[in-house]
Amino acid sequence: MKLYTNITENCKNTIERSSRTFAASFSVGETKYTDIKSLKILVPSAFNGKVGIGGTISNSVEIISGKIKLTSGTVIKAYESVLLDSGEYEDVPMGKYRITSAVTKDSLTTIKAEGPLSTETGLGYFSNLEYPATTIQMLNEISDAINVPIIVDGLEEIYIDSKPEGYTYREVIGYLAAVHGTNAAETRDGSIALKWYEHCEEDIFTDRADSPDINNELFVVGKLECTTSSECIVRGDGKTGIAINNPLVTENIADIIWNKIGGFTYRAATFNVKLGNPCVDIWDCFSYKDDTVIATELQYVHDGGLQNVYKSVGESETSANGAKGPVTKQMERYWQELVFINEALVNKLSVDQLDAVEANITSAVIGTIDGRYATFEYLSSNYINTTVFEAISGRVGTLE
Repeated sequence: MKLYTNITENCKNTIERSSRTFAASFSVGETKYTDIKSLKILVPSAFNGKVGIGGTISNSVEIISGKIKLTSGTVIKAYESVLLDSGEYEDVPMGKYRITSAVTKDSLTTIKAEGPLSTETGLGYFSNLEYPATTIQMLNEISDAINVPIIVDGLEEIYIDSKPEGYTYREVIGYLAAVHGTNAAETRDGSIALKWYEHCEEDIFTDRADSPDINNELFVVGKLECTTSSECIVRGDGKTGIAINNPLVTENIADIIWNKIGGFTYRAATFNVKLGNPCVDIWDCFSYKDDTVIATELQYVHDGGLQNVYKSVGESETSANGAKGPVTKQMERYWQELVFINEALVNKLSVDQLDAVEANITSAVIGTIDGRYATFEYLSSNYINTTVFEAISGRVGTLE
């Protein structure tokens, strides 16, 4: 496989040189902004730096530019432009984002923006499909609902037996990604794609990176633990591996996942690539000496030149990479249930459905979370806006 390839051969050859000139820019519609002082893009880890599946990896960007007037909610496209021998610049697309803050101080404006997996997927998923349904049907339904393309070309047709209820779009995208043995990531045009690691033949490190920090042990996906709503399904018996929480996994689906990721081996490392490459993606993995190295976290830093930070972490024993601690997970699940109820009211779901969600909230919170965090008084003052609070407080009541 190759790096991002939708560039000219001339651009590719220029990037590979030791002396290059880059210019960062971004656009809003047809208007392009080029007075950029710095541009930093973070493709974060979904699993605290470790390898995993079912992650929803949303990019973020911070841009410092000359003074401009833009507001939150504006959609931008970022570019890293390469100066060619002809004297012209060729744009390498670096993602599509929605501005979350824009602050001007003196002559500079600092813009922060996030990708569609953060900004477009927070509402409740209410499927209108008949089940069993395929993962492709579900992804297409979600794509239509959130108005973001989700790439399904090449995906295996896997059937999901029952309708997932009480989850956000982002959660379901993550569950479906795990079913395929992948993570959900954002592409350079703002689409969502399900990706596992793809080996690239290019050498992006030799004579281009500082001496890396290399883990002494290899990490092998020797075990898979899938915790569903009713059981824990295990594949493999290795000492290191991946653990996930996923209500969609069955014995058959666990086999599909294991056949894809079982035995995957890499050496954790951190590379500071001084001569960075704008065409590297989070799912690209490379050879370094005799080992495979991957990035579970990737940074692009434009500050005159371009640098990459290419980073991954390994562990010495199986841990729940995809799972959070019980209190953290339940608080997150509780919040998602609140979002679901708010959406349910809008969608006029039945009283029985709302009662089921209320019961889920009660069982998730009582007895496991400190009482001061399990009240609407606390949540309303810290997490929930007035509209949402008023919409749900009368329906659910105080959980104490």
